[in-house]
Amino acid sequence: MRRLKFLGLVIILILSFSCVTEADMWERTYQIKNSTGFDITIRAFENFDGTGLFEDVDLSNNEIYTGVKASGSNFNYLNNPENDIPTISFSYTRFIIVFSNSRKTTHSFDVEDNNVIFSEPTDRNLFRGGNYIDIGNDNYEFVLTQEDYDNAIPCDGDCLD
Repeated sequence: MRRLKFLGLVIILILSFSCVTEADMWERTYQIKNSTGFDITIRAFENFDGTGLFEDVDLSNNEIYTGVKASGSNFNYLNNPENDIPTISFSYTRFIIVFSNSRKTTHSFDVEDNNVIFSEPTDRNLFRGGNYIDIGNDNYEFVLTQEDYDNAIPCDGDCLD
């Protein structure tokens, strides 16, 4: 009987030590707000090189384009301003931002030798997680401003042609 109790205790201990604790998870939703004073179109591409399927998102002034909730467990990567987590939220890797069909700018990122490379200017790149501001409730926002319009390249004709 004593042996049976010991065996039962060993089984209980093995089972309790084999339980896996779930890692802490983070969740974030990213959004882009148009505060330029112009209507804009965001042409969003799935492919790094800006080819293939795309979606056009039209935003009037003060409208917001919201991605889906992104989640993970790697807090070191999350807290690194060079993270590319907005690509998960938006499900795209390249944006062409067109301002009233008169100016445009391209935002992209790529991965080379396991390093994330953002298009210039990196401090205004829509795919760089560190460029978003925490607005509460796990929501992060990037605000397109007059400065983004001023720094965009003038188009000669249709900006999305």
